[in-house]
Amino acid sequence: KGVPVAGVMVDATIYPLAISHKRSDMLKNLGFNVMVDKVVSIKSQFRDPATMQPVELATSMQRYSLGAVFRYPFNKSATSPIIGASLNFGGQSFTIANNASADIPNVSYTVIDPMVFFKYPVSEKLTFNVDVGVMLFADTGEIQTTNSYGAASVTGFEGEVSADYMVTKNLFARAAFRFETIGFKFSGNGMKSNMRDADMAQDVFGARDTYLGGALTFGYAY
Repeated sequence: KGVPVAGVMVDATIYPLAISHKRSDMLKNLGFNVMVDKVVSIKSQFRDPATMQPVELATSMQRYSLGAVFRYPFNKSATSPIIGASLNFGGQSFTIANNASADIPNVSYTVIDPMVFFKYPVSEKLTFNVDVGVMLFADTGEIQTTNSYGAASVTGFEGEVSADYMVTKNLFARAAFRFETIGFKFSGNGMKSNMRDADMAQDVFGARDTYLGGALTFGYAY
């Protein structure tokens, strides 16, 4: 938990066969997307039990993804609603230097992320967007090692709502709100899930990692 922190993000969805605006078949609706999101400055803090003074720890957070996307417009008008789906591969990490002192495990997720989206143009200038997805994990990093909390079943969900406003014919501004939550159910074979009170009985059964974020971006629509 903490106060909002600043970050930078680059996000692009490209439909190569639609660039010329000459095709009318469904292949023009096949494309790919790429995203990189990194926090500019963030620090973590814990209270040293020996001195009871706050101690700051260097922290970093970033995420990226690359995927294939398909869109299906309901008609050919400028205000046609669009549905679509994407399949993304990416990573996300939150790391704290000397995190053993703060007793918070670092995470480094490798994610396969199927998503669906819906775009609804209210007018030629304003469009509302909704994206939802399920996160499938190939790896989670330190948190599932035997020296940490051990093996776990992991489930994750994410979503984003946004609005696009066309400033000019091609330039647009986007305001977005993003939500992501990842739940762990530990099996009980990790040192930190079992040995917190000096016996082998399981003490920690689960954990949740949740992210909330907002973004204001500017883009070019071709």
